[in-house]
Amino acid sequence: MLLDLLPLHKEDALNTEQQQHPSTELNDFPTPKSLTSTSTTNTTNTTDTPKLYVDSTKRNPDEVHDLEQTRQKYEQLQREDSLHSSEMDADDIAAYEAIERKEKKALDEAVVEQPELSYNAVTRALVGNSLITVLKFAVYLRTGSAAMLSEAIHTLVDSGNQAILLVGIRQMSNSSDKRHPYGYGRAAYFWGLVSALGMFWVGSGVSFIHGMDVLLHPPEVPLVEPGWETWTTLAISFGVDGYVLTKTISDMKKSVPEGMSFYDFTKKIRDPFVMAVLLEDMAATTGVLIAVGGIGMTYVTGSHVFDALASCGVGVTLGVVAVYLARMNQRFLLGQAIDSSIVHSIRRIILARPSIEAVHSIQTQWLGPSAFSFKAEVDFDGTYPAATLMRSYAPVFNDMTTRNTMDEDLPVVLGWYAEDVTRILETEVKNMEADIRNAFPEATYIEIEPDSKDYRERRYAGNTPGGKDWEQERQDIARMSEMVRLSRILEEAAAQKKRK
Repeated sequence: MLLDLLPLHKEDALNTEQQQHPSTELNDFPTPKSLTSTSTTNTTNTTDTPKLYVDSTKRNPDEVHDLEQTRQKYEQLQREDSLHSSEMDADDIAAYEAIERKEKKALDEAVVEQPELSYNAVTRALVGNSLITVLKFAVYLRTGSAAMLSEAIHTLVDSGNQAILLVGIRQMSNSSDKRHPYGYGRAAYFWGLVSALGMFWVGSGVSFIHGMDVLLHPPEVPLVEPGWETWTTLAISFGVDGYVLTKTISDMKKSVPEGMSFYDFTKKIRDPFVMAVLLEDMAATTGVLIAVGGIGMTYVTGSHVFDALASCGVGVTLGVVAVYLARMNQRFLLGQAIDSSIVHSIRRIILARPSIEAVHSIQTQWLGPSAFSFKAEVDFDGTYPAATLMRSYAPVFNDMTTRNTMDEDLPVVLGWYAEDVTRILETEVKNMEADIRNAFPEATYIEIEPDSKDYRERRYAGNTPGGKDWEQERQDIARMSEMVRLSRILEEAAAQKKRK
């Protein structure tokens, strides 16, 4: 009979509830006894209550024997409970595995999905730099120009960097596994860091050292007049690097949020591949202009100084870019938190739910260019599950009171109630996660934990375990119950409108 009064434990929960049990007012609940009287009763019976902790040396033999029997009985029940909880039907195991596979697939798709901009930008830069590298080395072998050698080394290093970045793009696209449950998104920053260090030590270091060597020890060989091939190579280099740079900027502008400048967008960008191509091509076009100036002034003045200074200038330019990229990748490898604006938006999404009183202990970090994790602890409002289940359980408690079966039926009903409360909170957590992902698809891994920071203070405040008096608790539940009722009406209206 009790099961018939609990529609939440049936398939057609809402329909059965509406047919069998009309809405019950809050006043239908039996009024609990005053805690003051309970406290008084406990105080008067203190002397009759046996002590829980007794010195073993002062126990009599019968008492020790009773404790031993109690301990043995408890251990037996514990073993039975452990055996029962460790057994799962094959259908249950298969069902949970199916749920796990479905959730993992959704997470992998969110992490693996890499903006097409990264691959296109790196591929364009690699093809262009490979062509330019061959031309610059050919001109250097003919003219012996230090500036042209620096430019050749520059483009060679850029080509190697872009090949490394392609390796990073491929590795970060791997699905998560048991050894890497959060995926391979940070591989982008590892290979980006390797690329930046290569640019610093090979590109910047070699160019600067070669320029300083020419500056301190000028070559005794006569200057070779730069011919048409020199200027043609520099012009082609400037054109190719300029095209790749312009195309990259054009693609990036499509992702700039409304109201944000392009400069501010570049400061917030998280994609090391796009940032590397952008800065390397800017350095490449700048390096070509420096090389033109150095080679031209050397030809006009007949001094190797300008050629050497141009080589040093190219090295310094590469060094600045390499340091910036290295610092950027370092921040994300160390687990940089997401922007405060995103955190505030997610906090508002969570607090918008009537079941949540507070959000605290928020921890976030970027797991890749297009994925971040979000962890927070929330304080659930106890009136929400109470109001949600009130219409279902009020008739049950009234029936137990009428039939005077409270003692034997209460443990069963409380078990059902606790199970329903757990399901309600689970649903709330899943709905919160869905709302967050709808607003921020990058929120790949979300962890919501129930925790109340002030539960110790509230536990002993007022005249209830929750820290509120009965009247305040009644008002809160009545308000929440009305909210739940109105919410159901709105959801049904929306569902009917959708069906039409």
